[in-house]
Amino acid sequence: MNNLKLFRELSKTSAKKIASLLNVSVYTYYGLEKERMVLDNVLQRMLEKIYDIFPEELFCEKDNISVKSIANIKKMSLLSESAKYDLMIYNLIGERKKITYKDISKIKKNLRDSINKKI
Repeated sequence: MNNLKLFRELSKTSAKKIASLLNVSVYTYYGLEKERMVLDNVLQRMLEKIYDIFPEELFCEKDNISVKSIANIKKMSLLSESAKYDLMIYNLIGERKKITYKDISKIKKNLRDSINKKI
């Protein structure tokens, strides 16, 4: 069980926007939401950053998600689409800028390298 759909719906964000931040197709993203596909470590880390949540909250029972995380995600839902997307980018990379799919590919590579170094 994962909480991808819950977080996306609480933030009032389209699957297309989240998929674009992960550099995956919408079809793939829906597969991750419905657990037809495996959420790898890199995508998991990206989602933790995008939503500004604790790692275990992606897979815990809904009742165990922290009040802080829920509040942060609900605050996102109050933003305009562009402001929300900008905040998600900021959460992901730590700065406010426009990113391309090539930038996201580099982020994924850096995360993958970082994870592999820890193993």
